Amino acid sequence: MVHAIASGRIAHAQLFAGKGANLEQNFWDRNGYGISFHAVTSFIPKAALKFTATRYNPILYAAKNSYNELAEFLKRIGASTNCKGETIKVKRSISHIENQYHVSHHATHVVGGYGYRPRYVVYQPQVHHETIVHFQDKQKVLNRHSLDENLHYVTEAVQN
Repeated sequence: MVHAIASGRIAHAQLFAGKGANLEQNFWDRNGYGISFHAVTSFIPKAALKFTATRYNPILYAAKNSYNELAEFLKRIGASTNCKGETIKVKRSISHIENQYHVSHHATHVVGGYGYRPRYVVYQPQVHHETIVHFQDKQKVLNRHSLDENLHYVTEAVQN
């Protein structure tokens, strides 16, 4: 039902709601994407993730997108109008990077033996490099969303 509302297919959304779709289920709408890096030697940004996300339920999302007839329909079939949503800002920063080296000894080849048990095994050290990235997460509520008595979408800024 959520995909039908998001793509503007109101008749399909009403059909799904009439067939028993969950009218109180919350979902998130995200704005922004994460930044990825391919190699250790490439440029590593300070912000690994930075986006805003808004939590809705179907009646709140319909009112936000000005689908008034769908909001009325959802109210008639039992959707709660006391729903609350919020917009949060998420930031994941790289706090520090550790380079770790450790040595392991692996058997490289076996000397002697000639069909019998080997005389001795040759071990060679192998150095392994590992980069560990530590993150610091921050979340901040920007706005709270609700419906008024006429099913209009109301946004209220949060003072931090």
